[in-house]
Amino acid sequence: MSLRGSGMLITFMDIAPEHEAEFNAWYDGEHVAERVGIPGFVAARRYVAPGGSPKYLAFYETETLAVLGGAAYRERLNNQTAWSRAVMARFVAPGRLIAERQASRGQGRGGAVAFVRCAPAAGHDATLRAWIVRALDGWLAQPGIVAAHFLINDPALSLPLDADGKPVVGAPPAPTTWIVILEATGLAALAAAPSAAQLAEAGAAPGAVIGRFQLMWELARDDLSAR
Repeated sequence: MSLRGSGMLITFMDIAPEHEAEFNAWYDGEHVAERVGIPGFVAARRYVAPGGSPKYLAFYETETLAVLGGAAYRERLNNQTAWSRAVMARFVAPGRLIAERQASRGQGRGGAVAFVRCAPAAGHDATLRAWIVRALDGWLAQPGIVAAHFLINDPALSLPLDADGKPVVGAPPAPTTWIVILEATGLAALAAAPSAAQLAEAGAAPGAVIGRFQLMWELARDDLSAR
């Protein structure tokens, strides 16, 4: 099992080209280390897509889902730095999911990931869940796939953030999102990722989104203590 906890915060966004240099400087110079330093956070990983939208993706692994609804994380959200507020206000089409691990296979972390978002069609929750859990082993058996994970978001926690980086007060629960992550040694191996048609056949509703991303860098909690 390669996920280092049962909770995960997932964010993704685009950024206008004229703001991209500062966006990356903020992410690498402040934001990742700040988040990993929150009690209960274990590690963070940043990714970039070779094309398409969203361009940027980040995973923040936490010990449990409760960490992402806890006081330490809420305090940080409600007290964003000035740099964070300035950069976050420039996000284009941002997305935010707070999810809990349902099943995980494999070892280690890959240099490329397929990030799949879908939802079960009405009445097909059990069918889709069973298909995904079975498929994890099949994906892991494909050349270059080193790990495969299945998570489901918590709609009450997966709220959008306002321009100051705070959860939007009074926002309705987010849509239910089922997440599959395949970790691979390179982008070519991600040909094993399921297609939207395969997901629909397995019981997913229309509108599944499949993205492919390359790892930019990773920071773990133990790295902070080594500084």
